[in-house]
Amino acid sequence: MTSLDDDLTIHVLAVEGFDVEAAIVDAWVLVDPEFDLEPRDVIEQPATGGLEKVILIVYDNDDESRVVLAVGQLFQGVVYVLLTAGDVTAFQQRQSQVNIVATGFDITALERENLTGVEPLRLTGELLAQFEAYVVGAMKRFDIPGAAVSVV
Repeated sequence: MTSLDDDLTIHVLAVEGFDVEAAIVDAWVLVDPEFDLEPRDVIEQPATGGLEKVILIVYDNDDESRVVLAVGQLFQGVVYVLLTAGDVTAFQQRQSQVNIVATGFDITALERENLTGVEPLRLTGELLAQFEAYVVGAMKRFDIPGAAVSVV
């Protein structure tokens, strides 16, 4: 998909394989064989809802007015990839539409969990340590000096 002003593109692909980062590279080759940007940040996000692995890659580019990123979600040997590139202002102006694409993309092979009547996990021990490590890591990556976190 490309915006009317041609300043923002979004590609959604399914690539067979188990290596999420390699599948993202393969996806870029399919949509832009000349793509040669290097990752600036590779962030493994918590995999939820039956997904096996989720990776976000933010690419280094010389133009600070542009943003280029990719998200790969692994499920049963297929990596579902979302590639986005565009002008920062276009992203800001079209954030709602970008969010609709990103959150509206359903992996039909993935069964949605019904948590009705399921007892919530207590955030203690190892689970709490993993959560704290994720928050601290995110704060470092994004240069955030402090944060207040509430879990409901």
